[in-house]
Amino acid sequence: MNRSTKSPHVSFWGIALFLNLLVVAALAGSQLQVRAADNSLSGWLNVVHMHRSEPGPNAYEIRLSLTLPDGERVQLNLPEGVLEEAGGATVLAGEWVTVDRTPGAESITLAALPADLDEPISKDLNLGDPWLSLICRHATAPNQELESVSYFDNMYSGDTGLVEYYEQASFGAVDISGSASAGEYVVEGISLSPTFNNMDRFEEACIRLAEPEVDFSQYYGINIMTNWDPQNSAFGGLLTLEIDGRMRTIGRTFNPPFSWGSVGVVAHEMGHGYGMPHSNNSDPATVNWTYDSPYDVMSWGGLGPYGILDPIYGELGQNFITWQTERVGWIDSSRVQNVSSGTYELQQIARPNGEGELMLIVPSSSSSIDYYTVEARFQTGFDVNLPNPEAAIIIHEVVEDRQEPAWLVPNFANEDPYIEGAYWSPGETFEGDGATIIIHDFLPSERGLLVSVNQPSESIPGSNAMQNYSFETPLGTEWVEGADNNNDLRLPTALAQNGDNVLLFRPPSSGIEFYAQTVNVSGQSGDQYRLAFQMAYQSVAAGTRAGARVELFDGDALIGSQTCPVDISGNGNWRTVTCEITATAAYDSITVSIGWLPASDSQGLLGIDTVYLQLYQ
Repeated sequence: MNRSTKSPHVSFWGIALFLNLLVVAALAGSQLQVRAADNSLSGWLNVVHMHRSEPGPNAYEIRLSLTLPDGERVQLNLPEGVLEEAGGATVLAGEWVTVDRTPGAESITLAALPADLDEPISKDLNLGDPWLSLICRHATAPNQELESVSYFDNMYSGDTGLVEYYEQASFGAVDISGSASAGEYVVEGISLSPTFNNMDRFEEACIRLAEPEVDFSQYYGINIMTNWDPQNSAFGGLLTLEIDGRMRTIGRTFNPPFSWGSVGVVAHEMGHGYGMPHSNNSDPATVNWTYDSPYDVMSWGGLGPYGILDPIYGELGQNFITWQTERVGWIDSSRVQNVSSGTYELQQIARPNGEGELMLIVPSSSSSIDYYTVEARFQTGFDVNLPNPEAAIIIHEVVEDRQEPAWLVPNFANEDPYIEGAYWSPGETFEGDGATIIIHDFLPSERGLLVSVNQPSESIPGSNAMQNYSFETPLGTEWVEGADNNNDLRLPTALAQNGDNVLLFRPPSSGIEFYAQTVNVSGQSGDQYRLAFQMAYQSVAAGTRAGARVELFDGDALIGSQTCPVDISGNGNWRTVTCEITATAAYDSITVSIGWLPASDSQGLLGIDTVYLQLYQ
């Protein structure tokens, strides 16, 4: 009886509660659907640069998503050009934006962060915080093995590891020491269908598995290392997501076996994690294949013959072009010059050992090109396998709102002008839109090249005043031998530092031996000259002195002189000797003498190469 009287009451409230829950669930589901389908959304923009290892029209694409304040990520499928019209990936990645998805009126607008939201925590890319490699196994990916934690740890270490690479490539601005690996973690429940959405879900699932064990706050970015290879696809970029209860913006990369087996690809994807886009060459036949500039790890990184080959980690990366490193603040502003005209000493970007400029920015008069960049590349360090000769100038044309802003400028005087021949050698001139760039000569005292912009070469301070400066033509015309010379000669040798010949002093010797050259000039008081030459020696007796002398004359009157002696003995590899002189009065000729006073008249060899006399003030 009691049961019969209570039963309708309980059933009524139970049914009412059940119906109410259904309504709430329906409303919640309705709100999610409305938000997912809403034409206007605001959140943090995530930019991913997709990288496929095979050429084709879809080898590169940018994928966008939006992280909403509650952590949900919404994939954005916007027409081509919308991102570029809004300022491009390099400007908008990681920023709070409003996206209009109305068909035919799609747009992205940079917006102010609402007052009730906190800025995501992010690492300053110039502080050099470390990266974390998360080793993540896809539970159902077929026949792909993963390497050990020690393999991924050691990828960062050593003379050719990622720590050393980024220290050199950033000119010391970035130190990722402390980078480490964790895992492996097994991710289940993700489809093998090679869509970006599945790759994105796989990445987040791996992070969630590691979250209880890893302090993500100490890392700038995360390298996902996986056995899953979805259509030869790797990617990198910036991602805003909630980790450990806080919104964070991190660098992120996704690396299947072809990527972590060729560490230049990992360096490339990490570059995307620092906000760098791809660069390209300007070959119209391959405009859709972005990985075809050998001079930038953000183009042909790890995919061709231009990086050092490591027996364990495959092809390493070459350096970044200066457009990339200047934009992220890795080049000191004092070493970047915005120029309309002038002459500059461009230092090599791989291991620069001088204090001159690393990058020139030259304006363009064309409405279709924003500006040009100019840099010097030498075959040294991580650039040792570049296709240019020992030293060359590389020029890019830049359009800021292009998907790949920097395009390599071809040189049609060379074979393969768009790729391996896209370099400029001493003696060549590039004629651009509003820019004439002349490449002059080597700077033997500091590894680099002399470059002038919009200046006739005959009026350029800093040009080499010496003729036959590397002894490529016979002696006796420009270079005159001294009275005591005996058995010295111009020697063809593979050891030459510039060209094919050196000046060789050898026994027997009977006193001071030298060669001299006089150049006619029109100089004035206060002029400053720098003499530099390269020297090597073998089996030289102790007490031997080598060196040079610079003399300024007005007619027959000696205005000033400067001697730069060097005491040598034994064997010595190529080194640069320099000295400077300042004129105290007007002068009309300069005489440069180079030679030695051997301590023994029967032993020793002295080689001289690349004599450079430069008016620099």
